Amino acid sequence: MSYAIALSADARRHIRYLLRQGVMSRGEHNRLINAISSRLAHQPAVAKGSVKALHEPNPLNVSYELRVQPWRAFYTIDESSHTVRVEAVGYKPRERLFIEGQEVEL
Repeated sequence: MSYAIALSADARRHIRYLLRQGVMSRGEHNRLINAISSRLAHQPAVAKGSVKALHEPNPLNVSYELRVQPWRAFYTIDESSHTVRVEAVGYKPRERLFIEGQEVEL
């Protein structure tokens, strides 16, 4: 069974910020959205390849990270409704993670 994908208002705001600041191009935006749709629709809890399980608690209150270089999509899974909810989208140049221009430590 496939999962529905939902972007939170915060995740949408994070993407708009990256586009406005010129950090993300329209092509990169499409690549990120396509990766979210294809990778997280089936087995989003399988932590291998581009998906990493995160330690909880963390500042974002999420369980998983999807890596689409250099972007990161942070999400939770609601098994009862079969929904993946993307809570945040960040940019990770090298070892530092930025969400909406602010550095975040995970």
